Amino acid sequence: MGVNRVITILIIAILATSFALAFPSTPGQMLNGLPTNGCAINTENGMVQDGDCDGFDDFTDNCKYTPNSDQRDTNRNGIGDACDLLVVSVNLDPGTQVKQATFFTVRVQLINNKPYEIEDIQARVRSHELDIDLSTMVDSMKPLEQHVVEFVLKAPGCATPGQYRLTFTTDHKEGSQVYTQVAYQRFTVVENTGFCEPGANTLDNSILETITHQEIEQGERVIYPIKVTNLNGEAKTYHLSIQDINHIGTYRIDPSSTFTIPAGRDHTVYLYVDSENFAPVGRNELHLFLESEGNVHESVLGLRVIKSVRAPLATVLTSAIQLALIIIVLGLIVGAGIVAYKKLNEDEKPKEPEDDYESYY
Repeated sequence: MGVNRVITILIIAILATSFALAFPSTPGQMLNGLPTNGCAINTENGMVQDGDCDGFDDFTDNCKYTPNSDQRDTNRNGIGDACDLLVVSVNLDPGTQVKQATFFTVRVQLINNKPYEIEDIQARVRSHELDIDLSTMVDSMKPLEQHVVEFVLKAPGCATPGQYRLTFTTDHKEGSQVYTQVAYQRFTVVENTGFCEPGANTLDNSILETITHQEIEQGERVIYPIKVTNLNGEAKTYHLSIQDINHIGTYRIDPSSTFTIPAGRDHTVYLYVDSENFAPVGRNELHLFLESEGNVHESVLGLRVIKSVRAPLATVLTSAIQLALIIIVLGLIVGAGIVAYKKLNEDEKPKEPEDDYESYY
């Protein structure tokens, strides 16, 4: 074998090794087309693979990694419960009876039944009747890992006593496919005397209602809908302002922080809070002031800043530098191979005989 062919094979081997390191694969152990560590089902068309030995072949099994002979698929997303992201339990604290204008905590326990890690899971709780809509992100969950998501909610002060339903959803993507899990929890709002009467928790018979606890990622935006009801006998002009937000980011009130409400009517504005990319992580209290004719009513808004799930700039730069170094090293190896190849070709060329000349003097 010529030296140039050896160099060519060496270069190809280096490139193949680099590709294998960048894109590793672990093919299963197979024998005659069937897994050596699984089972097979005898059908009219011959033996069919059943990797988890649950009696369902891998072509029809909705969870071929984990035995699930019942093939249960609670959320009907095509993936068996044994391989899905499941809501294990929902707990309300202090209980399923909540008084008007009081806070309650909802804890949702999740488990990843998939045989691989999943990332960027959005957990959300909603109640359209009570204007509740909160969400948070779970960075990742390893196989069989459990995680508890906690929401702090408040029953509106003038919510109609009765039974309501909270809807919980978890969403995550695998490639282009989005998988959603849905669960429900019913609870009852009971009357809290004195919290839904003119003059109770009001500014001159004016009621302010809003979401009092929310979460926001660094560099993202959160919206507080603020509803003001004028229970007075005449129109009133109001002004909204907010304090203790500079360390988090900026805010604006849309459509205007000053507005007039006719007697017996209500008006809704929206508080937009934009957090900085490096806003401090943790719980914060924002002080909201509603002013009218020299009187002031203060409300406290809870805002928890959580770490952004986006890759930090330093991580992106590090990855780019590492990729550039790999390309440079491969380029040097290829370049060295080409130089060596040319050098060897020159050395192998037969030397031309020198002309013999006789000198006559």
